[in-house]
Amino acid sequence: MHEVARQVHPDARVAYVDHDDVVVARARAILADTPGLAAVHADLRSPRDLLTRPDLREVIDLDRPVAVLLIAVAHYLTDDDRPGEAIHAISERVAPGSYIAISHVTADDITADAEKAARAACAGASVPVQPRSRAEVARLLGGLEVVPPGITDIRDWDLSRYAARPRGPVLFWGGAARVPGPPPDTASPGVTR
Repeated sequence: MHEVARQVHPDARVAYVDHDDVVVARARAILADTPGLAAVHADLRSPRDLLTRPDLREVIDLDRPVAVLLIAVAHYLTDDDRPGEAIHAISERVAPGSYIAISHVTADDITADAEKAARAACAGASVPVQPRSRAEVARLLGGLEVVPPGITDIRDWDLSRYAARPRGPVLFWGGAARVPGPPPDTASPGVTR
C-alpha cells in the first residue's frame, strides 16, 4: 500500500494494522528502515485502542484527513463483534474529509449450495468469515458520505482491469465514503490500512 500511496504523494505516511503477532513482526522487519511507515499490533474490534496506539500516532496524524482502508477485513468480524460500531468509532476519531474504504465478501450472487460449500471451507479457519449483503455492507458505512460508484462489485472500481473479462457472480462488495464536515487545512496526507 505504501508504494502505491507514494506514487501519488511521495511523503505519504502509512500504518499497517493487524492483530496477528507474526504478521506484525514480519511487517516491522520489512518496514524498519523506511521512514513514515509503521506496523501496528491492534484489533479492529477495539478501535479506540487501535487509534491511541503510540506507534500509529507517531506516523498518522488523526487531526488531518486520512484514508482508512478496510480491505478484506470486516468480513472477519461477526455481528457480535459489531463491525458497524467499530467503523463508526473510527469515523468519529479521524478528521473530517477523511475517507474510509471497504471491501467485503458476499454471498448475494451465489447459489445456496455454493454458499454452504464456501462456509464449510472456511469453517476450519482460525478466523471465521461472515459474508454480508450489499445492504449490510452499506450499513457498515452508515452516517458517512458514500462516493461514486457507491457500494458495488469491486470490479467496478477498476474497469480497465476487468472490462474485457466475462462477469461472474459478485463475490466482493466495495465502496468508499467520506467523513462529513469541512476538512482542516492540510498539506500532507496519511494512510491507515
